[in-house]
Amino acid sequence: MGRESFLFVFFVYILFIICVWEYISLRRMKGDSLPPNLFINEYWKKAFDFTGNTSRRRFWLTVLQVPIFYFFLIGIPTFIYVFDTLYNSSFDVQEIESLTRNISLISWIGAIINFVPGISLQIRRLRDIGKESAWILLSFIPFISFVLIFWYSKPSFTKKYDSISEKFNQSLKNLRIRSIKKN
Repeated sequence: MGRESFLFVFFVYILFIICVWEYISLRRMKGDSLPPNLFINEYWKKAFDFTGNTSRRRFWLTVLQVPIFYFFLIGIPTFIYVFDTLYNSSFDVQEIESLTRNISLISWIGAIINFVPGISLQIRRLRDIGKESAWILLSFIPFISFVLIFWYSKPSFTKKYDSISEKFNQSLKNLRIRSIKKN
């Protein structure tokens, strides 16, 4: 497989991904419920929105969908690139070093692109469970960051608060009814 065929396969693959994405977007605009709900849209639309909340379901489905999306968008083309390079190389040290450098560059670019949207998603989730945004700093400490996973899996704080206030309001209403009946 020469460079020309590799580029052709790569661009056909990218074109295929774009067509599938547009197909899903068109189906969603028509109101069809057939395609799955893509939370990665929200991930990128709210990339710089550090206000608001993210529910537990939306958070975990986004955390699941982002790596799958990037596997198809970056992982498969990278695999094609590596396969083509190894297939056509003479296994020189310089070629292997160049290949490793390029894969490292692709990985760093992906990590930098996802840094801010990932932080904003985590901050919105922390707000939803009633924690301060500063707790996000735990994610930069190895092994201690697992505390955040425990908190991310907790139910929303607002739901607890709403149910408690609803019970309180109901008990007040019952007390008023009792006092009216006594008088």
